[in-house]
Amino acid sequence: MTAVGPRIRHSVGIALASTPTPTPEVIGAKAARLAELTAAGFAVPQGIALSVDLIGRADRDEWGRAVEHAVDHLGAVALAVRSSAVVEDRVDASFAGMYDTVLDVVGFDAVMAAIEVVARSAMSERVRAYAGAGGPIAVLLQHLVPAQAAGVAFTANPLTGARDEVVVVATSGRGEQLLSGEVTGEEWTVSIAGISRGRSSDEILTGGQAESVARLARRVAAHFARPQDIEWAIVGNELWLLQARPMTALRDESRTGTPVGLTRSGDTVASDTTIVGTPSSVGRFTGPARVVCDVNDFAKVEPGDVLVAPVTAPAWTPLFAFIGAVVTDGGSVAAHASVIAREYGIPAVVGTRDATARLRDGMIVTVDGSRGTVEIA
Repeated sequence: MTAVGPRIRHSVGIALASTPTPTPEVIGAKAARLAELTAAGFAVPQGIALSVDLIGRADRDEWGRAVEHAVDHLGAVALAVRSSAVVEDRVDASFAGMYDTVLDVVGFDAVMAAIEVVARSAMSERVRAYAGAGGPIAVLLQHLVPAQAAGVAFTANPLTGARDEVVVVATSGRGEQLLSGEVTGEEWTVSIAGISRGRSSDEILTGGQAESVARLARRVAAHFARPQDIEWAIVGNELWLLQARPMTALRDESRTGTPVGLTRSGDTVASDTTIVGTPSSVGRFTGPARVVCDVNDFAKVEPGDVLVAPVTAPAWTPLFAFIGAVVTDGGSVAAHASVIAREYGIPAVVGTRDATARLRDGMIVTVDGSRGTVEIA
């Protein structure tokens, strides 16, 4: 490292296990938090961050030297190439899914190409729509965990704000299909009063594994002294911590407890005029349904519409600024549609399985994000 004015030029990657722990200004927020957790003794996959300064200079020769060093250090294994922007993982904005991640990356050429993808995503339209600008970005190269089960854990109930509950959402294999909403997964709620499993056709975790994930999440929350949204993975008997960020759009602690009308999945019965899913962002809204299957349908969405979709992706984020509610066939409380709906303060019902098949454009529907229902007028 050579000092240049007030900045530090990094010509090679910075290991998460570096001492002293690198700061967000140097390696971005995600990598800095993982470096801090590594130093605190948490089981974080080994990784090397290419600094904000290095990525910002966009000198491919320098990138190449840094990648050669990183690949030599990390070994000939599959890598996850991840964003670590300075502005992401904030208390007021999660940036969930806004930046690209590339998985199963092996070899120098593939890593270089993946870095290009991740760095370029900082300038995407979805990032600009979400936050105005993506800002400086670092890129994290990390061992890819060959997960048998993976998912998310919230150390406060994302719907009620209850700080005495940990909500664990799990899926088989890697967790990105859960975050995208492609699968509904399995949901557990762990509290002092006990542990309960939500409605699910999947049997992914044992009760003991769900409690282990909840303990890990609580340890992370205690470390940062605030509620956290973590990503985790299980391989054999090993539990890995993949990410930790502050929970966003969390109800005030003084309002903990069940919002009026909140029901658990399975408490409401579907009918010809009622579609039932998973409550994912509280609130109630009535408006015309607008069925959107892909980006080619965006132009037909108008302010105050109820967005109805198979799932939503980060590229759909601009729609959340003016729709009244969102309903999806797939997804869970951890899916993109759920997290972004909570941040925008609009009701969301996910995991309905058949909303896109039952609803048509212009139908007047009432979305109740507390009950997990869509009533057809």
